[in-house]
Amino acid sequence: MTAAMPGPTVLAWLTKRNPHAALLPPIAISNHCDGCTTLPSFTYSFQGPLVVKSCARPNRESRYRATGILTVMYAMTILSACTKTADVSRTVTEPVTVDIISESDTAVLGTPMSMVADSESGDLYVLEAVLGRVFHYNRRGTLLSTFGSLGGGPSELGSPAEIYLVKGTVVVADDGAKRLKFFGPDGRSVVRSIAYKGFPGSGAVSGDGELLMGMLQSEGKTMAAILRPGADTLSYFASMPRSYTGKAPLASIFATTVVTWRDGLALVLAQATDSIQVVGMTDASSSALFVPRSRRTGVLKDEKAMAGMKWPQLLASHSAAFGMKALSDGSIVVVHMDLKAAGPATRANVWATRIGRDGSPICVDVPLATDTDARPLIAFRGDTLLMLRQRMSSDSSSVTELLSWPAFQPPCSGGH
Repeated sequence: MTAAMPGPTVLAWLTKRNPHAALLPPIAISNHCDGCTTLPSFTYSFQGPLVVKSCARPNRESRYRATGILTVMYAMTILSACTKTADVSRTVTEPVTVDIISESDTAVLGTPMSMVADSESGDLYVLEAVLGRVFHYNRRGTLLSTFGSLGGGPSELGSPAEIYLVKGTVVVADDGAKRLKFFGPDGRSVVRSIAYKGFPGSGAVSGDGELLMGMLQSEGKTMAAILRPGADTLSYFASMPRSYTGKAPLASIFATTVVTWRDGLALVLAQATDSIQVVGMTDASSSALFVPRSRRTGVLKDEKAMAGMKWPQLLASHSAAFGMKALSDGSIVVVHMDLKAAGPATRANVWATRIGRDGSPICVDVPLATDTDARPLIAFRGDTLLMLRQRMSSDSSSVTELLSWPAFQPPCSGGH
């Protein structure tokens, strides 16, 4: 398996919010198809319009307004411009099913940023970052509708970051406006808007309709938030780990927090840590579960060493958690990614770990067969892990696939 340069999905992730963006110079990145047929070409500029050109659709050119701010990880894109990495030697777990996501000339899923699945209907909602649109699919990947648009209006999205589904209502975290925007049933307008502070991460909804969100907030040094039914404000909780408040700027590089519910308790995991906080929402009790490691990079514990590192070294020294779900039997699945510079390119490995209700390991660092050039874009439909994969087909047309792994299938059905 080989990995190519980061495509638009990675660029959208790397252009998420970051407090250090003012320190970065404006850049323009231009890649071309010559000798690089594994991904569409694109031109990216933060001064003026964003022009996306696709090799797969050479006669089409779309211009978008560049939104969001560049993170300190932008150099990964420059390092890997139109180059290929060495093979990633590993035995991978192939998905059980692969469905093709339907697209058309008027509905192209170019830069997916976040997705969520409806556990009852099986429908999938994907947030596209560049156009600020939500794509609604059925469980097999057939497009049902699209809604939303990019802009600064009350029913528009300035910098879409995350998508949630609360009792059938689509909620988008607009990081440009710092507001949660609730779309009406027809998707044409925002019917409710709630302010938030911090950097939004993954979400989970309790049976009572409580929306639990990862929300890294430097001001209050917390990393999660909850929105209760009928409330107009968020409640922030879960203290940042010590490694996030020290001299090493982990909070600005690994800004996502992943969350899930289990038995009425909130489970919170900062992206670059290996300890899940288990928080009682009624009695404020707190405990921890450890996420074991075998093959992934893991977490660097030496704070003195981290304090002397620049961001590329910090990026390579930690595994990043991108998803977590408590399954129906009480066990927990955590999805990690290792992203490293490999000469002039980047390489990523994606791993899944499952621990029991008591924290005992069931399977540790099972490699998943997916893109090695992008962060995992995942969701859970019940006990099934879903992941989007964008690739170029043999005829140089772009294809978006929905991969699925039932959590209880081998090698995660027992042992490790």
